Amino acid sequence: MGYHAWCWIVRGIGLAGGAILLLGYYWENNSALHMLGIVVLIVAIIVAAWKLRCPKCGKRIPERINMTIERCPYCGEEL
Repeated sequence: MGYHAWCWIVRGIGLAGGAILLLGYYWENNSALHMLGIVVLIVAIIVAAWKLRCPKCGKRIPERINMTIERCPYCGEEL
């Protein structure tokens, strides 16, 4: 999988974690759902730190909302 696919995966995991966290809040302050939401958000951060890197130089690529990054800003490798 490429950089752009991992961007969407990280966003999906983060969105799921946020939704679970909100469900725990609105569902009579369910602490189990709160904890699960926090764990899922931490997983999203770990996956982002692990996978959102240049395949050639290994440097972290800055996350952009519109995902217009096509090349590594450090070495020029195509993502």
